Amino acid sequence: MSTAAPDVPVCMPISLPADRLVNAAKLAVQANPANAPMLALAAPGMPLLEPSHLAALTGTFWAAGTTLTVRFLDGPTAGERAAILSHLRALSEFANIDWEETSGRAMIRIARTPGRGYSSYVGTQNLSIPEPMPTMTLDSFTLAWPEGERRRVIRHEGLHAIGFVHEHQRRAIVELLDPQGCYDYYGDPPNLWPKRMVDAQVLTWTPDEKLWYLDPAEPHSLACYQFPGRCTKSRQPIPGGTDLTDRDKATLAKAYPGRGPVAPPPLGRQRLEFGVEVEDSISRPGEVDEFDAEAPGGFIRATTTPILQIGVFSGDGRRLIDQGTGAVRVSVPQGPVRIKVKHTYARGTAAYRVGCVAG
Repeated sequence: MSTAAPDVPVCMPISLPADRLVNAAKLAVQANPANAPMLALAAPGMPLLEPSHLAALTGTFWAAGTTLTVRFLDGPTAGERAAILSHLRALSEFANIDWEETSGRAMIRIARTPGRGYSSYVGTQNLSIPEPMPTMTLDSFTLAWPEGERRRVIRHEGLHAIGFVHEHQRRAIVELLDPQGCYDYYGDPPNLWPKRMVDAQVLTWTPDEKLWYLDPAEPHSLACYQFPGRCTKSRQPIPGGTDLTDRDKATLAKAYPGRGPVAPPPLGRQRLEFGVEVEDSISRPGEVDEFDAEAPGGFIRATTTPILQIGVFSGDGRRLIDQGTGAVRVSVPQGPVRIKVKHTYARGTAAYRVGCVAG
């Protein structure tokens, strides 16, 4: 695989062939029933989805507490195996998932084939790859690699192996990118990517239905590519990440609860200043975040995912809007206003943005 810049190799998660996706989705749900598509959110009367469409909405996370068996395919030394495992296990400080080396059949099979780049299948898709094919590639890894490069590459591939997609393929980041700039950048040496590869690996966002962790997109995440200014509409670079950020660590704990930082208690009622928008997320079913605002007239504006509902109430308790979801914009009178954001689904962490604005 080629590189985005001579010193920053690009990871490319391996995609399953289309004819394996339906079976991979079945295996994903068997491994973790929470991977099933959120069909409860479908609109009444919506036609039944084809199996291929359902597969596209199926998650790829392992169940919390899973032990992933790992086999090395090309005879690395004991020191090289220990170094790789130490960085994979670094994820387990925050995610309730374990890694166990084996010489037998394994869920994760690691090769260091020269010229094959850095790549991994995503989460439970690893179960669809027949033995003895590799599921993760760490091109030419040796103990000569600098520690910073080991941390950046191995932990990044480990994130894919436990179900995380590239952070730059979140819609909020894709919308910052200039398509032609990306075609030119990745089409130049040393990458020489065709347009279809740039579309697939950079410019296509992942459906929200597949993401349990739905915090606001994190441009500093270890799972995010680094983009030079020529690739963005603003011509400002996107930094990407070289190690787990605090947001990454919290996301690992949400996706695989039972280890790492304790989830914070519900936020309770907060003050929402006029003209300011707040971004946050909710992870527990039934949890409610509440905001009080003193509105000089204007609008309450909110954006949520389908598993959250927005309620807006005047100071005397009158409902201005209740059970709104998606993009919400409601006119409010002058005076006190209360906004409630409620988690209404059985699982999943979802992000929202809410503000009291002039227009």
